[in-house]
Amino acid sequence: MLVLTGAYPALWWWSFVLVGLALSRLDLSARRVRTILLLAGAVAAVAGYVLGWLSTQLLANGVAVPEPEDAYGRLGGWDEESVGGQWDWSWLSGSQPHTGTPFWLLASAGFAVAVIALCLVVADALPRLSYPLASVGPMALTVCSLHIVVLGILPDVSGGTAWIIFTAGAVAFAVAWRLFAGRGPLERLLTWSSNRAAALPDRTPAPAL
Repeated sequence: MLVLTGAYPALWWWSFVLVGLALSRLDLSARRVRTILLLAGAVAAVAGYVLGWLSTQLLANGVAVPEPEDAYGRLGGWDEESVGGQWDWSWLSGSQPHTGTPFWLLASAGFAVAVIALCLVVADALPRLSYPLASVGPMALTVCSLHIVVLGILPDVSGGTAWIIFTAGAVAFAVAWRLFAGRGPLERLLTWSSNRAAALPDRTPAPAL
């Protein structure tokens, strides 16, 4: 159930993780790579939103469908609105935010890639101005985890004001931590655990002769 349902379905977010891993293997300092990423990201974003709109017209009579979190719940009979396991293809239409449709994933990933390429250019041109945001990047895991913790502790926090407060707090925390401690705490833990795992001897049994 956690793969497809809940506030953060694993299937959705692992798509972005894989895109990030692919980007990390590129030479992001090369101008040609940045140009390609900017153009490819922009094309993907436009394609995702256009195809999302078109799919809504064709499959959902132009009406935005509910989030798949709700749709999958009805499909599995996990709530009061169960429809007896009847699948509806309109659940995969549209590209509304956080709906998890293929078109939303394409549009969001493309937009993110284009923004990353643009930020790389700005960071090189204005290193001091971009330092606060650049401090958040190496601590993405820590900042995102703290975000979830804050939302869990203060469930009523919402709206634009809360977003501004959290963003400012995350940037201030990241800058201070980077200046005095370097790598983020969860990033340190992840690096340590992965290095420990990589150093383990190969315990695969030898094939029988």
